[in-house]
Amino acid sequence: MTVFKKFSSWYESVFLLWAIVGFGIIVRLIQFLSNRSLWLDEAAIAISIVNRTYRGLLQPLDYNHAVPPGFLMVERFFVELIGKNEYGLRMFPLIAGVGSIFLFWGLVKNVLYRAMIPIALLFFATSEYLIYYSSEVKQYSTDVFFALAVLTLAVYTVSNIQKRFCLVLLALVGVLAVWFSHPAVFVLSGVAAGVMLDKLLQRDYKGLLTYIPVFAAWSVSFAMVFFLIYRPYEAPEGVHGFWEKRYGFMPFPPKSISELMWLPKAFGQALSNPVGLTLVIPSAVVVWAGVYSLFKSKKSYFYMTVFIVLLGLAASGIRAMPFSQRLILYTVPFFLIALCQGLDAARRRLWPDNRLIFILIVSVLLYHPIKQAAVYIVRPITNQEIKPALELVEQQSLGTDVVFVFKGARKAYHFYDAIGAFKCDAKVVLWTEKFSVQTFRKEFDKLRQYSRAWILITHCNPVDRQLALSCMDSSAQRLKSHEKDGAWLYLYVFE
Repeated sequence: MTVFKKFSSWYESVFLLWAIVGFGIIVRLIQFLSNRSLWLDEAAIAISIVNRTYRGLLQPLDYNHAVPPGFLMVERFFVELIGKNEYGLRMFPLIAGVGSIFLFWGLVKNVLYRAMIPIALLFFATSEYLIYYSSEVKQYSTDVFFALAVLTLAVYTVSNIQKRFCLVLLALVGVLAVWFSHPAVFVLSGVAAGVMLDKLLQRDYKGLLTYIPVFAAWSVSFAMVFFLIYRPYEAPEGVHGFWEKRYGFMPFPPKSISELMWLPKAFGQALSNPVGLTLVIPSAVVVWAGVYSLFKSKKSYFYMTVFIVLLGLAASGIRAMPFSQRLILYTVPFFLIALCQGLDAARRRLWPDNRLIFILIVSVLLYHPIKQAAVYIVRPITNQEIKPALELVEQQSLGTDVVFVFKGARKAYHFYDAIGAFKCDAKVVLWTEKFSVQTFRKEFDKLRQYSRAWILITHCNPVDRQLALSCMDSSAQRLKSHEKDGAWLYLYVFE
């Protein structure tokens, strides 16, 4: 038996697929078990989850964040089941993240050539942002889960329309999706448009009629969640400006060459974040080849995903939802499938008899995702680790001290104080103003009435932090510094 035959036998085995799935689950579990501190955005939502009843979660949240009601209800359930801590809050995103691996496996079995399934699964299992958001107290992991659930069932029912149970299941999943995911409306509308176009082009009017009850159920569910929950919502001040700076909104209509270039730039940025590819330009070429190949070979899937993406872009164009970074995490499976389809098309056309070239190209593309996932096993992701800083204050502060909490650390402090994880006799001052040297100097001077001042900083511009340090060092003596993983704590004594 030659080396290639042995490799083929191993590559085509079910064991390899389960090994990839197992690796993806392990990476996500390790990230979850690392129990990192809640950062600003997580804490803003977690405060409402731990402090409110189920009914209270249907009202506008603290800090006015927009979160799907279904997600909030399940989050509250796990908090009551496990406790008011990071594990309880991150359990549901973890379940959605792990479940998404199996749903993606089911989808690629119906879309990709069999030999490409392990490669697609490996890309998905090692995707940096899919791993991270599987243990984040945000709904992005559930966005991916419900997008995959709807699309997998839709692709299956198109070719197995006689199986009524699958149609009923598709209807139920879609009805639930809009309560758990904001972009679910794009997914459902895109799937509906794709199915209708596919059936009309085939003149399968009878098949199209079988989907009408499904689409009607989706519409009723969306109308309910929109008018009951989302219509009264107003975006927090500064949200649109935040995404404008990150080019999250498509210029529409474009008024210059630079605005016309927004779309290819957004496409390249999406391949980097959230898809997680490093070789953006070569990957983009392969993805477009895959899109064309999918149009030729998997028309129903092609129509659905194209409509989903177009609707997301349209929402971006009217400033309804940015098309950028974590907000389009639900599109990662579409990009990865197009990438793998493009690789397969290139293999068949350019080097059908040379497996070595194909293996080399795939290895180059997979190198960074696999390496990064392996690093996360040894050293899980951290982000604004405020807990060690709070523990230090709790252990070493005096009753005559003051704890000055910067604006960026305020929400995380609020959460840990609310759950009783921070107990301190010192006076706590929460600073809510935007940083400026003049304003901060006045606030810092007010702390002179205390013997010592602890300054807690997270989620702060590096320049602002250095300016604040210069102000403090020039007017007080620094006794202690704690600078680690996005959290900074300083102890000053006044002369």
